[in-house]
Amino acid sequence: MIKDSIDTSQLVYGNEESKISPNAPVTTKTYIENKHLHNPIKASLVIQLVQKGQIRGHIFLIERGFIFDGEQYPILVASDLVSKADIPGAGLIIFRKALQHCKASNKPLLNFSNKNSDKIYSQLMKVKPVIELDFQVGNFNLKSLYLFFSKRTKFPFNSSAFFVSTKENIVLKNLKIRTTPEFDKTIDAFFEKLEKENTFFGRRSSEILNWRFNISNEIVYTKILIYKEEEVVGYMVLCERVFRGISLLMIVDYIFWNLNRFEIQKIKGMLKKAYPGSIACLWASNLVHKNRALGKFIGLTVPRRFSPERIKFYLSGGDEGFEENLKKSHITLFDTDIL
Repeated sequence: MIKDSIDTSQLVYGNEESKISPNAPVTTKTYIENKHLHNPIKASLVIQLVQKGQIRGHIFLIERGFIFDGEQYPILVASDLVSKADIPGAGLIIFRKALQHCKASNKPLLNFSNKNSDKIYSQLMKVKPVIELDFQVGNFNLKSLYLFFSKRTKFPFNSSAFFVSTKENIVLKNLKIRTTPEFDKTIDAFFEKLEKENTFFGRRSSEILNWRFNISNEIVYTKILIYKEEEVVGYMVLCERVFRGISLLMIVDYIFWNLNRFEIQKIKGMLKKAYPGSIACLWASNLVHKNRALGKFIGLTVPRRFSPERIKFYLSGGDEGFEENLKKSHITLFDTDIL
């Protein structure tokens, strides 16, 4: 159904071939294949709307999972909803069909909204978001900031060669960071340990991370492992983005296991050296999560009118316990389909 999905999406978005955007174009074959066929948990389910013998809309349901206090819970994520049918409320009809499937399979449904789809959930379906991620900015590079505004100096984009040039970068005597082209089994033992702890976070593994942060997204990701006394204690996934002409380093995903503020501050210092063209770091996270041992970046909350995009989590079908566990989970952009 790859061709069907592309043809249907082109009815809404036109031909976005070779167009680089914050989200990889849903009309690109490699993007659709990776996102919906290569998920290591399970291939996506697609629900199609057929009108007069022709496909005029679809929604994908991606299988993901969460770890709540040592237990695994499956969840379905609604993604890539498009509709071009000649009937009112076609998008709502498709989404309700997805809800029926989730209820029949006894799996909660998680979906996100943008400025357009938010009206469907808030006004038509009368539902409220369970979580709304906040964008935060911090780790300012004052020198780059001054040069940018005083001379409009242009710095090289994708300056992560600092990390690539050496296998390891020593942060402190017993704390190192190391880039890797792909995550491997080294990080799996780390996640297995976290799952046995009193933690609440989206299910991860080397396969899941490599699938989620794939080159088919048309984004250059830097993947970093963090070692303390030769043991993996965390990781980061980074990429550079330009917002309103300003280069920012996006911290797309991260976990720091029991690192103190000083150690995290030293890691931030390494990021400034590695990305001299980025004026600051930008990330989105759940500010009310209770997993302090999983690490936390501290920054200034970006006012909503300046935020790149509001990220609201809507939950359908989960019981009260699941909803409460989700609210206190460590959540980053990893848990969305953004970036």
